[in-house]
Amino acid sequence: MNSLLKQLVPCFVAFTLSINVFGAEDENADWFKEFGDKEVSVKYSRLAGRKIALINIVNEDVVFKDGPTTGSVPVTEVTTNKEVFFVMDNPTAWSSFTKSTSERKYVEAIDALRPSVYPLIKFARLPNNKLNSHEVIYSYLEALVEAGYSVESGKIFAQLPLNSLPPMFTDLALRTCDQLTLKQKPKEALATVASFTYGPESADFLPRIMGFARTMRQSDYFEEAQYVYKQISSVKTSPESSLAILWNIYCDIRSNRLEVAKIAFSKIDLSKVGTDSPTYPLVLLIQARQLMAANKYQEALEIISQSVNRCGLRDEWTPEIFHTAGECYEEAQRLGVARAIYSQNSLFYPKNPYGKKSKTKLEQLPKEENKIVEEIKDDGPEAPQINSPATSKKE
Repeated sequence: MNSLLKQLVPCFVAFTLSINVFGAEDENADWFKEFGDKEVSVKYSRLAGRKIALINIVNEDVVFKDGPTTGSVPVTEVTTNKEVFFVMDNPTAWSSFTKSTSERKYVEAIDALRPSVYPLIKFARLPNNKLNSHEVIYSYLEALVEAGYSVESGKIFAQLPLNSLPPMFTDLALRTCDQLTLKQKPKEALATVASFTYGPESADFLPRIMGFARTMRQSDYFEEAQYVYKQISSVKTSPESSLAILWNIYCDIRSNRLEVAKIAFSKIDLSKVGTDSPTYPLVLLIQARQLMAANKYQEALEIISQSVNRCGLRDEWTPEIFHTAGECYEEAQRLGVARAIYSQNSLFYPKNPYGKKSKTKLEQLPKEENKIVEEIKDDGPEAPQINSPATSKKE
């Protein structure tokens, strides 16, 4: 086993998320209240480029002030009539903002541009060729994410119509979701992408959204992860749909909804999931978890050992399977095998949440048994063996 570890360690892929934190975020600040109602000075195409002040969008009308007079124009007319548009100048703080971000002084940049950004949020639904605000909004959000100010960026994204904006906004929103999840704020993470609609038109983003759900699941936020999986599984034409259905069942089990999981799993056509399928180890993991939830650890050992032996070391779910195997062997009082599996998992995937959990478990086990490899030969089902890395799809 040790010689195999030496051969495989350079090949292992650890899934990790990094957050660049440059200052403490004021998570209780209400920047919308402080800056959101301010007017936006623009040139209006219908008034020969004369400057007006945009106030808000009310009842599908863009409301503005032209001197002492208040006027409006329907949103539909703005978006469909090529002769109707607004042009804003770059904010006064734009040059200092770009200079600060280029020097990675994100907090300084954020403080400078914040008063100019919040008034624009209510107009973000207008296409950029109708109001050239998207670059300013996106640049500010990017600075927030780079600074680790995920609470503030999450609140902004919750107000944005993501499906109407360029794809880079959604990608940045999902980075915010990852950060919020790691900050133990799963509900705020879900609120960040609440406006995102799931359908064939959003197929390009589903793999990335699956990654967000994975972060939730690996952080033990099973109900929140399940919400995302259900949305993904509704897009039947996507390749992610069938995988999301399996993870949805897994989350039911982990949330102790065992009967619901049992019914859902009975609807899976296992004849379509061959033993050579990349998802077969995940099916075995679900079966093992069902047995473990029923305290049938001896039966679960047979199933989870198969799962370990069939999964590839580069598969996204492998750390979860390894850790589950360790828990199963530990509950069955086969501590030598449990220790070996926890040790492998923490070594192979030191930055993965389940690798870290395995390390904690390893430290909590009794320390009087030291010869790990010899202990694998104790009585009971054959201990799982480590496969060489397999080429298989990641979630």
